[in-house]
Amino acid sequence: MLQLIGVFAASWSEATGELYTGRSVLAHATGDVAAAGMLCTSPTLGSMAAERFLALSIAGAQRRLYITNAYFAPDGNFVALLAEAARRGVDVRLLVGGPSTDVRVARRAAHARYDARFAAGVRIWEYRPTTLHAKTFVVDGLWSSVGTMNFDNRSLALNDEATLMVRDGPFAERLEQQFAADLRNAIEVDAHAFARRPRTQHVAKWGSNLITRLL
Repeated sequence: MLQLIGVFAASWSEATGELYTGRSVLAHATGDVAAAGMLCTSPTLGSMAAERFLALSIAGAQRRLYITNAYFAPDGNFVALLAEAARRGVDVRLLVGGPSTDVRVARRAAHARYDARFAAGVRIWEYRPTTLHAKTFVVDGLWSSVGTMNFDNRSLALNDEATLMVRDGPFAERLEQQFAADLRNAIEVDAHAFARRPRTQHVAKWGSNLITRLL
């Protein structure tokens, strides 16, 4: 709670020039919560905290890894990490934006990485009803995150982002239940059908992939 207030205060001051003290809510902040912390990132160069968080979480997964992400366009290194997790027996499932996404170029860029994930055994669902905007991460039913961070270069290196990281079984269980519920409104991408898409879609995928670092 206190960390979240701190993130808000810093962002408020940057945006408005006014100092926010948080006195109205500090009195209600409690410490009787699960082990949790805020990951706050700003535009930077070099090694990024968000990248380290994602890389270590994927590398540490032993049984299952469920990711919901609105604009899922990771670079080659993260694709390799996800593939390696699947090859060592981790149940890797991705729920990403579907045809109703509001940023279609990000979806096409994500398609450029589908083949490598299919080959490793990663399963991918695309959300159907409307624009997907959730960003959640659940590892082994214990380690979780919920926040604003997409799995793309814009979130990892260019934007101000905030993600709540939680080490708590019941919290992770709730997220896994929500993940399962969301899959009922999604379609699993079939690797063979995906490979037989029209040539125009392959060209669009290739073009979008060229600007992945800008997404």
